[in-house]
Amino acid sequence: MIIVSDTSPVSNLLIIGELNILSQLFGEIIIPPKVFEEIQRLENFEINTAEIKNSNWIKVIIPSDTKLVQELNKDLDEGESEAIALAKELNAEFILIDEKKGRKVAERLGITAIGLLGILLEGR
Repeated sequence: MIIVSDTSPVSNLLIIGELNILSQLFGEIIIPPKVFEEIQRLENFEINTAEIKNSNWIKVIIPSDTKLVQELNKDLDEGESEAIALAKELNAEFILIDEKKGRKVAERLGITAIGLLGILLEGR
């Protein structure tokens, strides 16, 4: 199963100490470099991101469809754009994304979107 994630599901679960829900549900998740960078910025707010840096089940993969990323950047932030492009490229089963606009774009491209609430409901 291929699961790609945007920033907010990973960062919010990290903040509340429940990042392990993702590994329990999906085994492995994939994030693009911009999502990794956005998560690392949490350190500016004294949030420890070592669990993500040291994880063997969170993989960082660079999307190769730069044209799609650039097109998506017109309406979405860089992390969302890379995550959606990567999910499309890898034929991901799901993309983990909370932002309404990003979810609509992903679904328009044929990618099933799950938000944090859906993850929490599935993980209970």
